[in-house]
Amino acid sequence: MAIVLINRIVKARGHLLTETDRKLVSVLQSRPAEAAFWRAQDLTAPLGLHQSAATRLAQRLGFTGYPSCGNSCGRLPRL
Repeated sequence: MAIVLINRIVKARGHLLTETDRKLVSVLQSRPAEAAFWRAQDLTAPLGLHQSAATRLAQRLGFTGYPSCGNSCGRLPRL
């Protein structure tokens, strides 16, 4: 279900995404079950990017930041 939400948002807001954003989205789409539980650095580190790249992606997708994006996509906030 989470990947469906991400795909819908990317389709609607894809024109706002940078090349880096598209790489991050590709990672999210390739491992949706795991990605729902990742922190920003879990997403960005394998690509050699700073975790702020995940925050910027989330903001371009309409979220306030990466944690709210993850929460909306089916994971519970970390306590």
